[in-house]
Amino acid sequence: MVAAASLGIYAALGSHSNPPAVDRARAARVAVGCRMANVSVRVLPMSNPTGLDRLLVKLTNRGSSPCVVSGYPVLKFYDRTRQIPFLYDRDGKVKAVSVGPNRSAYAVFSKFRCDIGVSRSATRGTFGLTRGAPTASFVGGPAICKPGIPAEARTVLVYPFEPTQRLAYMTSLAQS
Repeated sequence: MVAAASLGIYAALGSHSNPPAVDRARAARVAVGCRMANVSVRVLPMSNPTGLDRLLVKLTNRGSSPCVVSGYPVLKFYDRTRQIPFLYDRDGKVKAVSVGPNRSAYAVFSKFRCDIGVSRSATRGTFGLTRGAPTASFVGGPAICKPGIPAEARTVLVYPFEPTQRLAYMTSLAQS
């Protein structure tokens, strides 16, 4: 009897540790990282209650199955002739964000505004999910300020992906 009971417990526990193949396949689709070929990117202005100019990156999944983003967007900015050498400071708690088909994830980047004048302004930027991977282009971006106030100079603050626009905004406020 003890052996039969043990076998029954083993079978019950074993069935929970090995989910059906259908569930594993669905979990694998959800766990796939988003690919640039399947997303669209828009950069939108945000409310700026402090001395920072904030922009919102909206990443929309155009694929047919969910994907996951985690970490920080990879940003680069260019003026008319070349890349602008910004310093990037990443801040905020990173978490995985599942993005369903035709759904979006959001991240914020910001930079102190230039109160004493602009040295170079970004006319375009690129957005990527990982370094060295394909990117999407967008128009505009921050500026490098004229020398004078160190905090304004060339640091772009980048915050991690969030599942909603509100959370992305609140994360950027909490870390500033």
